[in-house]
Amino acid sequence: SEEIGLEKNEAKISLSNYTKYKVEDSASQKKIIVSQVGSDSISSPNNIYIFSQENLIKISPLYQSKVQKLSLLNGIYKLNEIEDYVVEGRKVYFKYDKKGHLISEIWYNKKGLENKTEFTYNDDYTETIESDYHLLGTQISSKNYKKYDQYDQYGNITFDQTKYYDGSIGSIEEFEYQYDKEGNWIVKKRFYSEASSGIIGKKKLTTVETREIEYYTKDSQQKNDELPQMPEIINKIRKNIPKIAKENDSYLNEKKRAIEANSYDAEITVKESDDIKNFTPKYWELKEIAYGNLDEDENEEAVAVYEMPNIDREDAEQILAIYKKQNGKWKITHQTSSPLLSSQSGGMMGNPFSGISIAKRSIVIDHFGGSRDKWEYTHRYRFQNGDWYLIGASASFGAPCDFWVKFDYNISTGDATYSKTVENCKNGEKKVTQSQKLNKKITPPKMDEVTPGNSTFKFPNVKNEIYY
Repeated sequence: SEEIGLEKNEAKISLSNYTKYKVEDSASQKKIIVSQVGSDSISSPNNIYIFSQENLIKISPLYQSKVQKLSLLNGIYKLNEIEDYVVEGRKVYFKYDKKGHLISEIWYNKKGLENKTEFTYNDDYTETIESDYHLLGTQISSKNYKKYDQYDQYGNITFDQTKYYDGSIGSIEEFEYQYDKEGNWIVKKRFYSEASSGIIGKKKLTTVETREIEYYTKDSQQKNDELPQMPEIINKIRKNIPKIAKENDSYLNEKKRAIEANSYDAEITVKESDDIKNFTPKYWELKEIAYGNLDEDENEEAVAVYEMPNIDREDAEQILAIYKKQNGKWKITHQTSSPLLSSQSGGMMGNPFSGISIAKRSIVIDHFGGSRDKWEYTHRYRFQNGDWYLIGASASFGAPCDFWVKFDYNISTGDATYSKTVENCKNGEKKVTQSQKLNKKITPPKMDEVTPGNSTFKFPNVKNEIYY
């Protein structure tokens, strides 16, 4: 069997994913092989599920848990063992009591015991003691807590809270239901009361879930709805996707071998071409091109950003190339990695490069990254005195519902501004709590000497330096 996912954008229909299932039966086991091809027509390693009596083995090469071994306990598959968890060679073992409650989780690496967590419960499982051990069995912490759960007459939870024996309390979840005449809920409301420093906050409605249940009787008539007509593109996908995926896989394997052997171009070697895309070295990825005017003559310029070859989105250098059009041909005039952060230096956001443009005869490069705390950089470069120089920079950083700092520095004039805004999401209030201006002239640094986020600026009445 197979699954084909399609995306429709205006009049265009394209592949989002293709999944094929292959079942192999034998006397002792059933194996299910799941093959997937993404929207980029690149196949992923097969996921494999092996069922034998009451056991299940899941092999997922791309997941943190590469191999999972499960077995049936009270009719539910419970995880017993994980191989190569996050890192190669780590194994994790799980044990349960007769009722299926976890009583231990033990981590081993190649050197021996890495971590151990044990759980003990009272008779009705409302109280739990969690004990953590590390390395050679040394106990590092013990968490003793009591679960307070309440259920209604239909067995649905109405109240949930954890209280710890050190006196601290957890947040409260509460649920309200509306039932039909058959005793099944049709409206479910969730309320949340956050615990902060031992104080329970105001009860807030967070979600409302509704459902419509249609019941069938012996007199019910089966609906004879016609299935929608399958788009013609599906037959084309069935025919072409295996071939395309095979070609792409072959290219990726070739690229991997080239990277491992360090046999790829370390810089752009093409000197001129009709099309800027033709400058892209083999195995490099062209991220973005921008066109404009960078000097006073009538010839057009262009800038392009590339990601150097890497395997499985590992961290890689990114390259800026500057082009000029002369006599109908594009010629490369400069290339450098200095003004661009590497491809995985954006934290949880991944690649921090977020855009390039040409404005006011300057190259403008944007970066963005972080997780909860976000940061943004904008750097402006201009050709002057025979070289490329940084003439301006902006930086912003902060977190939602907390604060946001904005900094702008015109290096050409020396003018710098700073502002800090505090945000209260509970009442929607935003307030500027600090702002400053300062004129500080420095020698503009050359583009090839700039690393985004490594330069600093200090305002007299601001506690911390600003990194730009």
